[in-house]
Amino acid sequence: MKKIFYIITKSNWGGAQLYVYNLATHLKSERFEPTVIAGGAGELSTRLQSASTPYISLPSLERDINLKGDLDTLKDLIRLFRAERPDIIHLNSSKIGIIGALAGRIAGVPKIIFTAHGWPFNEPRGFLWRLSIRFASYLTSLLATNTVVIHQRDLRETRYWFIARKKVSLIHSGVGENPYFSKIEAREKIEALVGKPRNYFSSKIIVGNIAELHRNKGLVYAISAIKLLPAHYIYVIFGEGEERALLEKMVKVQGLTDRVFLPGFVSSGSKFMKGFDVFLFPSVKEGLSFTILEAGLAGLPVVATDVGGTPDIIKNKFSGILVPAKNPELLSKAILELTEKPDIAKEYGEQLQASVLKDFDLEKMLQETTTLYLKP
Repeated sequence: MKKIFYIITKSNWGGAQLYVYNLATHLKSERFEPTVIAGGAGELSTRLQSASTPYISLPSLERDINLKGDLDTLKDLIRLFRAERPDIIHLNSSKIGIIGALAGRIAGVPKIIFTAHGWPFNEPRGFLWRLSIRFASYLTSLLATNTVVIHQRDLRETRYWFIARKKVSLIHSGVGENPYFSKIEAREKIEALVGKPRNYFSSKIIVGNIAELHRNKGLVYAISAIKLLPAHYIYVIFGEGEERALLEKMVKVQGLTDRVFLPGFVSSGSKFMKGFDVFLFPSVKEGLSFTILEAGLAGLPVVATDVGGTPDIIKNKFSGILVPAKNPELLSKAILELTEKPDIAKEYGEQLQASVLKDFDLEKMLQETTTLYLKP
């Protein structure tokens, strides 16, 4: 039996955490013994506990760069690896990637896997910051025995990475069966969550999203797009994060308090998908979105920005509509196109559902990842 340590920086709930959860809970068998390590005790640890999957909280591990904390994390991991002797460590997120890979090399871990959930050097930041993070990402891939990217654009970014390029594999994220509330039930539950009476949304068009309230998700552009639409268009965003105060202020200033709702993090928020008329995904930087995959399983028409791995999932004007990032006008135009042409919206939703079932299946992801684990 191979002992696997899955390590991720944050224990909240997002796409990278769902990826770790799926691997840790589905690969638990006579061949693999998984343990998850993360900073804190958030939603990820709660779900792992419910699934009877071992979890270790590492107090020194945090998202922001902190020299003392990062050195403490490095030392803690080296001690842990030497004591527990894992066969595989599977690192997720950029910061823990380089720290964990270095610790793994020092401790003599046989196999070190790093999954890049969207290269961070593509974030809209300064040139010097992006250059240093690009080098750190390259160094992580050199230290790792294998690097996994989850979409084509990130694979292309590595084409000139001397030595490291040969160790990079593309494995698309996958989703399994997902129970959804019916449209009527979902809408009733959404009304309750945002504090509105029953049937308040009966004559409304609901545009929905599930996302961390983070600047990479482009939510300010989505809210600006809703402002451009007729008054019966409603926007509901399930999620929590550091931009809550900014978004709430924006909603108030633009007079959208009865049209844009931020009910917070909702456990199993994807169950509400069928209550939406359109799924809007306005990210400015992205990996490969689980929420788009879940929207696809629900058969929803999707408007998304052409960033990260989204074009791997959505073919423009075939299984959804792709628009450039940071463009409220084009977002609003695409939403109108889908809601004013329901036959086209239905066709796009069906095509996306078929694509997700064929190319982004959870079992396919598990099989490809297992092959990588067992590769000599």
